[in-house]
Amino acid sequence: MHLHILPSLPEKLEKGVATIVTARQGEYLTEISDAEFSRYESLLDETERQRASAYRFEHLRKDFVFGRALLRTLLSRYVDDRPHDILFSYGKHGKPCLHDKYGRTGPSFSVSNTTGMLAIALTATGRIGIDMEHIDARKTGRDLAEHSLASNELAEYDAAGKDGPRLFFHYWCRKEAYLKAEGCGLIDNLSSIDVNGHVVRHTGRETGFLCHSLDPFPGYCMAFAHERQKSAIHTFQLFNADS
Repeated sequence: MHLHILPSLPEKLEKGVATIVTARQGEYLTEISDAEFSRYESLLDETERQRASAYRFEHLRKDFVFGRALLRTLLSRYVDDRPHDILFSYGKHGKPCLHDKYGRTGPSFSVSNTTGMLAIALTATGRIGIDMEHIDARKTGRDLAEHSLASNELAEYDAAGKDGPRLFFHYWCRKEAYLKAEGCGLIDNLSSIDVNGHVVRHTGRETGFLCHSLDPFPGYCMAFAHERQKSAIHTFQLFNADS
């Protein structure tokens, strides 16, 4: 995978450190040749290829293929396998994790795709989840905020005025990141999760997760949740080498 970022990544993931990789994959994928994209496809297993073929829109299929190819390439730095040989297991809600064959030595990871953007989080210790969202005011509103935000979050949203959409997605990303770290799908009562601080609380109780917000690109927000870790954060921006 010919990408500038790979030589810069640490050879070993440190305990208590979250490594975050982001990419403008939509722009990149419009520039590469079909032959180069085929090399990315060749890294996927049969299950992933079937999932990719189920996408109705070509740009979404390409986003998925590139994301999985990059994930496999990153993981191959930290487990004793080549990218296309890496094995995954899947949780009840489809969250991937490294197969049991790697024991406890392999990293935890999480992936988020949104509107041509990609984020991958890796860590050596504890579960991790990441979410990135495009800030779109058309997808927010008082009713959705009331359904999704804890009471203290909703008060801040109401007071934010024109900054309300950004604040809504700030909270939404943190909640999604926590749920992905837990391996859950979206839940009906998002307002029961309080992320108005680093400590994530669910129905008033501490969950054992801390959340952190980042600004990946203009017009986007991003957050990750890390189990029992006050994390140092290493971020890497992906660039292609052949453009």
